[in-house]
Amino acid sequence: MKSPSRPFRPSLLVFLTALALVVSGCASNPTESPRNGAPVELQVQVQVPANTHPLRSQDIEDAFGDRIATALHEQGFHGRIAVLWDSDTPTAGIPLLAVNLLEWRVDPTGSVDCTFGAQLQTSAGRKSLGLFTGTSLMTWADRDWFLRANDFQDAAGTAMSDLWDRMQRTGLLPPPTPPPATNTAR
Repeated sequence: MKSPSRPFRPSLLVFLTALALVVSGCASNPTESPRNGAPVELQVQVQVPANTHPLRSQDIEDAFGDRIATALHEQGFHGRIAVLWDSDTPTAGIPLLAVNLLEWRVDPTGSVDCTFGAQLQTSAGRKSLGLFTGTSLMTWADRDWFLRANDFQDAAGTAMSDLWDRMQRTGLLPPPTPPPATNTAR
């Protein structure tokens, strides 16, 4: 006798997909240093606009802060970066990149705009890095919201393209830490 089959549960598929995304996000956290136990060399604190919904503001702070950490590592920063929430108190003696996110949204024409200001604060002083802007086109034809998120990342990446260079030109940062040694011997 054939056993009755179980009905397909879309909620189970959604749960497993979400679990896979969370696990993959944890495995590639850009704020972790390849050097275990290395001290934090830079703090990044993102402030979102006051009109942002309070329940979403920490999600935006996290997402934008992680994107900044990734961009800085891609541009040559080799130290460990700690992403702080706006409500966190920065640790004294560690350089702080204070970011004021002005907008990161889709405009009426369908472009994703990213605009933010940044200020570098160290024990040697404080220096405004200026205003950063970036734009990308939203792929409205794509029905997948996860792929549309790439458009937000592209706009942020364009805005952050020379962030590390501007930070170095201030003269406020200590000499860069050399990249971690990799063991290539077999």
